[in-house]
Amino acid sequence: MVYAAEAALVSNLSVVAIRLYHQSCEDKHMEQHNSAAALLGKNELCELLHLSARGIENTVRDGTFLPPVGIGKRVYWSALAVHRWREALFTAQESWTPG
Repeated sequence: MVYAAEAALVSNLSVVAIRLYHQSCEDKHMEQHNSAAALLGKNELCELLHLSARGIENTVRDGTFLPPVGIGKRVYWSALAVHRWREALFTAQESWTPG
């Protein structure tokens, strides 16, 4: 019985540690783009989301990701909009608790 409680505590602490790590990574990235007007190019976005350029293009085409803004021959995404999209995407998962 004690073992199960300790395992649950360790599991909960692991989840918290993982969330804090991901939040710190995201905060670090947002510090680099701390202005609301900060723009992410396709390469930066690929690195941030761990997707290929084709993957981003497909999600934009499917309507599951933000459309880019074209400036000259390049496309950009607002760092703030991407941050908000990620928050909205993971809200349900982060509020989940084991039954």
